[in-house]
Amino acid sequence: MGRFSHWNEGVVMDFFEKYFRWYNTEHYHSRIGYVTPEQMHQDLAAGIIAERKRAWGEKQKLRKMYWSANQTTGSGL
Repeated sequence: MGRFSHWNEGVVMDFFEKYFRWYNTEHYHSRIGYVTPEQMHQDLAAGIIAERKRAWGEKQKLRKMYWSANQTTGSGL
């Protein structure tokens, strides 16, 4: 009897291979800055996070410019 005696071991191994590939290469992890473990291990995380912060700052600046240019007088929008 194998380790997965009541399952087809090949099916189980295939499932976990796909799961761990997804978990390590596609799934963003909050604890490591919303990057994948693969990105972290390849030392790409710092650059990715810095680019996100730069893009976020640019979007905030554009939003402020938009709202200051489109302010209306009165009680609402």
